[in-house]
Amino acid sequence: MISSHVAPLVNKIIAVDTSEEMLNKLLSKPELHGKVEAVQQNILDQPIEQKFNLMMSAMAVHHVEDTSKLIKRFAKHLRPRAMIALADLDKEDGSFHPQEAE
Repeated sequence: MISSHVAPLVNKIIAVDTSEEMLNKLLSKPELHGKVEAVQQNILDQPIEQKFNLMMSAMAVHHVEDTSKLIKRFAKHLRPRAMIALADLDKEDGSFHPQEAE
């Protein structure tokens, strides 16, 4: 959701998601052509080998069961003096997503 806003400000975006469908939706945006590298991977199970100056996530963390492990994994992927920006729900009681959502 935020990649289109960030793309003009950075050289490259590496989008990591477990969902191929979500990555394909991202890659289909014309304003992101040539700016995004998509990586379908669960970084909790298999970390990626890169370190970043900035990590951003919008409305994804509430899908993760072990958020403590996720935050620790994020920290391992950050360069010194890097930034992390997370926007998400405080808690998800099932009312945010429709019933048919996985």
